[in-house]
Amino acid sequence: MIQLRPRMLLVAAVLSALLAVPAAAQVSDLGSTAASAPATYGARGFYIEPFFSTCSIGGDFNGQTHLGDGSELFLMPKINSSSGLGIGAGYKTPGGSFGVYYFGSSHSMTATVLNYPSGYNGSYSAFGLLFTQQFGLNNRFQPYVTAGINMARVTVTGGAFTQTQIGDATFSGFGIDAGAGLLFYATPQIFVRAGLLYRETVFGWVKGLLDEAKPMSTLYLDFAQTQVATIRLAGGLAFMLSAGYTF
Repeated sequence: MIQLRPRMLLVAAVLSALLAVPAAAQVSDLGSTAASAPATYGARGFYIEPFFSTCSIGGDFNGQTHLGDGSELFLMPKINSSSGLGIGAGYKTPGGSFGVYYFGSSHSMTATVLNYPSGYNGSYSAFGLLFTQQFGLNNRFQPYVTAGINMARVTVTGGAFTQTQIGDATFSGFGIDAGAGLLFYATPQIFVRAGLLYRETVFGWVKGLLDEAKPMSTLYLDFAQTQVATIRLAGGLAFMLSAGYTF
């Protein structure tokens, strides 16, 4: 069995801490009962937030790993860094937010096994759920921390092989996110955000030329079928820049 990496445990700790943070920001909304409370920036309501993000994927996607079960082989190439666009939406308060996001990016990929040609492209996509806590609520510039969970997919063009065919391989799994950055309010409704987000995903399934997705626990790391693959880990640090509006 593969043990979870220390950085995954750290991200999980951050998520737990966020969930335990008291809703201090909401106290500042009660200006009618506490006249001395400082003004807070940021409207309360549903928000939408398009964003740009870099994307790097490391870990077991190293260009030197292949998986198989006797009927089909799957390649885990090195995925070169790229960037893409995404969209977030959810509910926002003056002190934080709770929402979902979708992100997608295209990547070039290379490998040193199975004679995989260079210049092929693949894709990465993630759907996630994020909790965000802001600080310095009486300022237009507010630092924040965020954590959540994700569902991710990596599609490798020409990454699945049988004795007679070559097709795409799609790896899927679940993971955790953690990040921090700075948010600026142009108006109470309009905000701009810049920050870093780290994603770590446990890829537990892969689908190739055959119909069904195969659990990693049924695959092997060698042609002799002696090393069970179990799970595959991959993570990367992303820079994100966004602009949002609260309704």
